[in-house]
This record gives sequence, C-alpha cells and structure tokens, in this order.
Amino acid sequence: MSATSGFELGWLIRLLETRSSYLSLSFDVRNSNFTTINLGDFVDDIIDGEDAELVRKTPSLRSGAGIRFTHAFSPLIGLVSFFETGYGESVDPTKDDEWFTRFGATVDFDLAAANWLPIGLAVGYEQDSFPEGGADITDVVRGMLFRIGYTGRKDLNLGLNVFYSTFPTEEIESRIKTVGFNFDIRYFF
Repeated sequence: MSATSGFELGWLIRLLETRSSYLSLSFDVRNSNFTTINLGDFVDDIIDGEDAELVRKTPSLRSGAGIRFTHAFSPLIGLVSFFETGYGESVDPTKDDEWFTRFGATVDFDLAAANWLPIGLAVGYEQDSFPEGGADITDVVRGMLFRIGYTGRKDLNLGLNVFYSTFPTEEIESRIKTVGFNFDIRYFF
C-alpha cells in the first residue's frame, strides 16, 4: 500500500500561438513524499537481519522543463501533446538522483462540431520514467486513456475517464496491469 502527498509550483510560457495551434514551454519544481507499507519487504528484512521498517517514508524533490503542443486539425479533431524532462531525487532511497522523462499525446473528437451530439471522445498514451507510486515500481510506467465527455457548454466539463496502465515492480517478475475509472466535474467561473 502506498500514498503520495506533495506540491508543485510551475510556470507555463506561451511560445507560439496561431489560429489552430499553441506551443508553450513549461518549468516546474515538485516536492513529493511517498509513504509505503510493504509487509513482504518488512518480513524479508527481519529474516536477512537488516533494519526492518514496516512503514517507509521517502521524500523526493525534482525540477524539470517541458514543451507542450496542441493543434486543431479541424473543428472535429484535435491533438494535445507534451514532453517533459528533469532531474531529481529517486523514489528509491538507496539510489542516487536521476534524470526522468515523461511524454504523451491525446487525440480528441468533438462530435458537436459535426452537428451531432455534444459529446467528446478522446484516446491518449502516456509514458513516465519517474512514476509516483513509490520505490516498488522499478521502471517505466506506460498508460492509455479513454474519455467520453459532455461538450455542450464552455464553462462546464463533465467526463468519464478510463485509464489502463502497465508497470514493473520488484515484487512480481511480470508487469502489473491496472484499470482505473474516474468521473470529473469542473465548473469555470
């Protein structure tokens, strides 16, 4: 079981804006704290005669920069993409500071633009070499996003998101596969 808390401070600087595209530069500093309860590691440490900790807390400070690009191919089809890189403390306390990369893209379809229903569909991919699941995740996390949302109002976002991700862990030799759902509501005023 793991939990993450922290804060992020970031800046987004517009580099280019056209009628159908945006290009921006991002900078951020993130301070996270990972708390992991791992009964298996606790028992293994006792058997090996090492210092045993049932609850492990790991702070991680990192900073990075990235580029974001969006493009509307038509009123119906759009693209949102990003690439970020940076340097910071590893989530594994036995490792040195490390470089990380994160990138992804989403293609979305606004069916209201085709004079159909006010529904938006999206599919996306993300890859993260600095996962925020704690030290048990040993390598790159890869994920897919599927979204269906309401697009009938500019001041209201309603959507159902489905996430599918795979990641390796120290505990199991094969990659773990997860599916998650969330419903989001955002009102802009």
